[in-house]
Amino acid sequence: MILGRSVIHWLIVAVIAICVFFLAVWLIPLIFGLVGVSIPGNIVNILALLIALGVFYGGYSYRGQTVA
Repeated sequence: MILGRSVIHWLIVAVIAICVFFLAVWLIPLIFGLVGVSIPGNIVNILALLIALGVFYGGYSYRGQTVA
């Protein structure tokens, strides 16, 4: 148990966050390209990393401890 979660839970959330990162790296330029805006690669990576961190935090806080 790490921070109240099992190691398997952390691994599943990490794998999902990595998949979301690669999906976002692929989709962000595609979506902005439809509008006609060109975004530099480092900005795309930063946005994709922020999205992946949000997914990772969401996976950690999902069904967290409730206050009675």
